[in-house]
Amino acid sequence: MHQGLAARVLPGVLLLLATSSGPACSSSESVRTGVELTVTYGSGIDAVTVLATREMDELARVTRPEEGQELGADGELIVIGFDEGLDGQTIGLRVDGLAWGEVVLTRRAEVTIAARRMVPVSVHLGPQPGCGDGLVDGAAGEACDDGDVDPADGCSAACEV
Repeated sequence: MHQGLAARVLPGVLLLLATSSGPACSSSESVRTGVELTVTYGSGIDAVTVLATREMDELARVTRPEEGQELGADGELIVIGFDEGLDGQTIGLRVDGLAWGEVVLTRRAEVTIAARRMVPVSVHLGPQPGCGDGLVDGAAGEACDDGDVDPADGCSAACEV
């Protein structure tokens, strides 16, 4: 693996990393079974940590970006390869968005591993849809949505004027 890469990988797991700004680096020529995790994020996120688990066992932990680098503007692609023996097993992914070293957002996903297939998964680290997300949703009864729930700024915490 590349020097300075912040990753912990247990036996039976092959880790590949790629970003929109560079090629993948790997410890094997090809990965045939695994997960292609696309992580996108809103402003304020300066690092991403991914934890892959099966039941209570940690399989891999990855932190992006590498030391001295910045997150890709369009997101990060994190590829984790698994042994084909995990075919049909469900893997949990916890994706943390960090700002200044502190976790500010967490999203979770589950994926079922399929032998000889890279399973795509996407996670967005941003506001959950609803009041305070910055998007006016008239169907949900929002009259305004300024991106926060501060009632003193003209748009109430319930997204009413």
